[in-house]
Amino acid sequence: MVDKEKDGIKKQMVDVKKDEAAIATSEASEEVVDAKVDKLMRKEEKIIAEKKMVDDTKEKLKAAEKAVEDAKEGSGSKDDDDADKLEKKIEDAKKAPKEEGGKTLGSLGCFYIAYTSEKGDDGKDLVLEIEQKDKYHPKKTGVYNVNLQLSMAGLDKDADSKGGNHKLAQQWSYDADKKALFSKLHPENAMFEGSNKNLIVYKFKNMKNQQFIYDTGRSLWINDVTKRAAELSKDSEAKPNGNIETAKIRAENGAR
Repeated sequence: MVDKEKDGIKKQMVDVKKDEAAIATSEASEEVVDAKVDKLMRKEEKIIAEKKMVDDTKEKLKAAEKAVEDAKEGSGSKDDDDADKLEKKIEDAKKAPKEEGGKTLGSLGCFYIAYTSEKGDDGKDLVLEIEQKDKYHPKKTGVYNVNLQLSMAGLDKDADSKGGNHKLAQQWSYDADKKALFSKLHPENAMFEGSNKNLIVYKFKNMKNQQFIYDTGRSLWINDVTKRAAELSKDSEAKPNGNIETAKIRAENGAR
């Protein structure tokens, strides 16, 4: 069953790439393009929900297999009582939560999200910044990529405005009720976990991809649906333009 679901997700991922290419080359009206982008994002939402179901099933199967092995090692008898205990362990393992986190933050008006594992070459913090251009520029779709850049927190408003609003592009606000990370540069847009794990910003539509919490117990930004944490991509280095994605929660996750 898991393999069948994974194959289905792979096919959907291929469709997403085709849709992205079609949007990039489309000469349709802004209204038509907006509708195509919204449809694409709904596909992405469906994919991450299905991926989460597959991940949960795999975790439960692993836990059940471990319970069987533990029970076999801990008991040499084969009577009915042992069989009942084994069955109970398997069922308990299937029901066990995948992880236990800490508490999340309340709403915040303005802050930066820093990559805490490393700093830039000049000792400055590396922070998450929204790209200035729309992903499908010159179209205006409300989709913006997110990557690492050197912190501009020390700039005043005038200097930032003259320098391209990089400081503003690095600032975020958080709505705890909506579980949404909003861009200060584009206040109607919120962080979005793509089906390819990359983080982007898109118009807030209360989608599963846009529900984030800050786990104060582990100091991590985590998508509350997929339970994946923001971190530097394995294919990127901790330097300007480094790619940010989500990954399974580990101690070294570093976007905070």
